[in-house]
Amino acid sequence: MLLDQTLAGYQEIDRLSREIEQALQAENFDLLAPLLERMNILQEAVKHQDTEMLDLVRSRQPETDDEYEQINALVRLMQTIINRNQRLLPRVHAIMAVKRDDMRKLSTGNALLKTYQNMPRQSGGRISSSN
Repeated sequence: MLLDQTLAGYQEIDRLSREIEQALQAENFDLLAPLLERMNILQEAVKHQDTEMLDLVRSRQPETDDEYEQINALVRLMQTIINRNQRLLPRVHAIMAVKRDDMRKLSTGNALLKTYQNMPRQSGGRISSSN
């Protein structure tokens, strides 16, 4: 059923979101790239279900108490994910600013090194020996 699939997808997004939060707190940046890649893939899959789910919820009322509870659980889960994202966003922006500054410094350093490498080497004066 669509509701079960959507709920399972958001549960996986929530799990990955918690892993990303832990990686950020531990400053484990090597782990972030694969987690974020998995998150993007999963979000794309859930995005298609979201449209269908929204159409379903708009078109009819939940038929059973279980269906009603699943919809409520889905909404609560979405809100939890949104709150976590809003909490993490300032941290992510700060990390990105530091990384950008590091890249700028590396780029400046590389440019300086290249100027030293491209300078003509001066050699000593001509040595002549007479026998």
